Amino acid sequence: MFGAVLMATNLKILVIYAIGVSQILAAGLSELAELVLIVVFVVIIQIGVLVPLFIYLWDPLRAASSLKSLRERLEHAYRWVMIVIFVGLGCYLIASGLMKA
Repeated sequence: MFGAVLMATNLKILVIYAIGVSQILAAGLSELAELVLIVVFVVIIQIGVLVPLFIYLWDPLRAASSLKSLRERLEHAYRWVMIVIFVGLGCYLIASGLMKA
């Protein structure tokens, strides 16, 4: 429940979800293709949650040190990763808008 509340209040993730799902639905694909693409999209977006979960499930005893190291690297690169994601997304949206105009 706490995770759902956190996700619902995270505007960055909600914007990415809304844009991605709207683009998938606007593509005019079959329902099955849309469903598959939405599942793939959600998995890609949630990779930051899934990787640590799988690391912990694989070896719970050694997971603490591995996850701590991974977290330190991600904290160092987080700002740049978000900048690259949003610049790429912005360029895509601008190009998509110009193509339709």
